[in-house]
Amino acid sequence: MTQPRYIVPGETILITVRTIARFYLLRPDPELVEAIKYCLGHYAAKHGLTLNAVCVMSTHLHLVAFDRDGNRSLFLRDLNRGIANVVKALRGWRGPVFRPKPNIVRLLTEQAIVGKIAYVLANPVAAGAVRHFVEWPGLCDAGGLSKRLQQSVGRPTHFFSKTSELPARAIFNLEPPASLITAYGLPRARRMITKATARHEVQAQEEIKRQNWKVLGPTHCLRISPFQRTKAYEVFGAREPTFAVLGGGKALYIVAAAQLRAFRAAYRTALELWRKRKRHVCFPRGTWLMRIQHGVLCDPPRRTVEAF
Repeated sequence: MTQPRYIVPGETILITVRTIARFYLLRPDPELVEAIKYCLGHYAAKHGLTLNAVCVMSTHLHLVAFDRDGNRSLFLRDLNRGIANVVKALRGWRGPVFRPKPNIVRLLTEQAIVGKIAYVLANPVAAGAVRHFVEWPGLCDAGGLSKRLQQSVGRPTHFFSKTSELPARAIFNLEPPASLITAYGLPRARRMITKATARHEVQAQEEIKRQNWKVLGPTHCLRISPFQRTKAYEVFGAREPTFAVLGGGKALYIVAAAQLRAFRAAYRTALELWRKRKRHVCFPRGTWLMRIQHGVLCDPPRRTVEAF
């Protein structure tokens, strides 16, 4: 049994979704990029997420977003399905497009948000695709950095029917994180993201030089077959973080870790009672699947780590 999802409304999160077996199925062809923008814009608006930064690589995508209502799972369900159907129709691909389990990291401090946005933007550089993130031919941008904050995108022609119930157009929009603007103001927040991204790019360039890799360049990235697989691999059994507290110090890390452990312990206890048909049991705050599918009782909102 996997760990239960801990989902609290009003959090900024980093989402990572990878293609199955790391095929280059998301190669940044212009029509696929526009289709992804449509899906992002439509489903983010539908489920109450505010997009802050996005990078769609050929084998995976990264998102930093503010999840106002705690609907990240519903958003990912619809987003993955929409993009996957377009990919299947465009590529003639059979079978699943994405790996079953995305990685979601809760960003509990302003510095963590800045750091993860910079990480997202510098991804094409770290992958050896381009020398600077602005050279990536696909979608890679953050709110506040682009002059074009909003873009109206037409419904994809691949897979989606002309008589589809989905709107003919959707607004793709990247906004600066509201918490950064509140804490620092927009000009300083923009400078912080720009400097952090530059640092990540320099580190990535130094690593590429150390490994004696060759930078592919944007033209070559568009020529790679979408049915080819990357040679990179992940260490089996490696830990996947669930929260980030950069700048919060050891004290905040201890509080966040203790909160997560307490949630999981309380969830397991409540689930055991539920399985014994004790339907009056109260699940801890942050419970998602049991609340959505079975309507279980949950603890009321209380002061959590987000208030520190």
